[in-house]
Amino acid sequence: GAPMAAFTHQLQPIEDDQGYRDLFKGDVDSVQHWVSTDPERPMLVSIQKQKGAGENELVPSIIRYPVGTKITMIRHSSKEKTLLRRVGVPEDIKFRMVKKALNKHIRDNLIKLDDRDTRFQTHLTVGVLYRGVGQNEDDDLYQNQKGSPEFEKFLQLLGDRITLLGWENFRGGLDVKETGSTGKESVFTTHQEKFKLMFHVSTLLPFTPDCQQQ
Repeated sequence: GAPMAAFTHQLQPIEDDQGYRDLFKGDVDSVQHWVSTDPERPMLVSIQKQKGAGENELVPSIIRYPVGTKITMIRHSSKEKTLLRRVGVPEDIKFRMVKKALNKHIRDNLIKLDDRDTRFQTHLTVGVLYRGVGQNEDDDLYQNQKGSPEFEKFLQLLGDRITLLGWENFRGGLDVKETGSTGKESVFTTHQEKFKLMFHVSTLLPFTPDCQQQ
């Protein structure tokens, strides 16, 4: 919007998948936080105020809205109002409604928040359940030992069929030992050399006829 336009030249986007802990490279004690008390414009701002940082030196910042997070490098300023404007606090929000957060637990809470955010998770486990024609009950779905040809093609799109025994990459909780308690095969893939996904495929998991919803 218009309030942000005046500050776009100050912003330098950085990696979107960096969380609080990665962004500030462990030096989280030097980070200061501000919270908007405007009920219609809630936001939380985190800026690293480095000791000895000169005017206009680049420093990392995060501004969190209910609908998303913006991570940027902004030019440092000794003036608090200038910092907040540069990070993206809209001009129509009065500074008296932006309070410095002094809660000593806020750092740990933000780290926990990022840990729950899938954008910052690189190893994911995804369940894949096959539903046959006319199947409506959960027990029927879990007891499928084989999928349709279309389902098999779908699995090929998801990733590679791998042998679990001796698997040395991310296993997503599956048994890769001789016990084979979670089956012999699964589907695995990587994305951008960083993200690893292990699929728990219902038709590849062991089936016991007398055990429902195993």
